[in-house]
Amino acid sequence: MSLVTFGRHICDLVADAENGDDEAFCKAVQIDKTILFGIPYFHKRLIRAQLGSEPEFLHKLALALESPSLGRRISYPQLMFVFAILDDEGLLDMPLDELLTFCEELGVYGREYGVEDTESLRKRRKYYRDRTGRRILI
Repeated sequence: MSLVTFGRHICDLVADAENGDDEAFCKAVQIDKTILFGIPYFHKRLIRAQLGSEPEFLHKLALALESPSLGRRISYPQLMFVFAILDDEGLLDMPLDELLTFCEELGVYGREYGVEDTESLRKRRKYYRDRTGRRILI
């Protein structure tokens, strides 16, 4: 979800947060609220903010806690999730006809969605890349 929402892996967000990036801290918490008490740095940072009276940080954190994990409405969420996995494995650049067959077999895109052509899938892949900041490698 963090890749689709913020264009970054959750591990990268956690690492950046542990290096003092409060924006990454809030993004990581937005994706997985259990991080706040499951990772020692996050728990310590929260206590430090409360004791040190850091209202700006606490306000940003409160917004992250209130926000849904995906942050905003995403078109074709199941398809975007499949794209994120394929992208992570370096397989998202497969030929569009193969990608369409693959997505149809998974039941996340294709004829049952009223789509039978690769052009619409190309647009969805571009949408994914625009949202995540990832570009085609080929």
